[in-house]
Amino acid sequence: MKIASWLAAGLLVLSAPAALAQGADELPEADLGTITVTSDGRSERTVIDDFVADITSIHERNGQVATFDERICPAVINLPPAQAQIINDRIARAALLSGLQVGRPGCEGNVLVIFT
Repeated sequence: MKIASWLAAGLLVLSAPAALAQGADELPEADLGTITVTSDGRSERTVIDDFVADITSIHERNGQVATFDERICPAVINLPPAQAQIINDRIARAALLSGLQVGRPGCEGNVLVIFT
């Protein structure tokens, strides 16, 4: 089961850029104005570790991150619905091809793709 989870995660990472590229020609350009990026002084690694800790369940005794023993339900956050659906569909296809079960439309997300 652990191998299937890692395989699914790899497929998700590889398929997301292609899903975004498919609809890129159809999107109007947005005027984003000026964007200012600031830092609180933490290293990039610390920021990533803190973020992952905030959105995952870590077992109290062994510190392991939970794996899937159920159907996956992809959820894309911070994209317009049409683009989010493209990515959801690609994730679901990749999961099915790797032997995972996929939840029905409207299921509660347990595989999150977050755009910031």
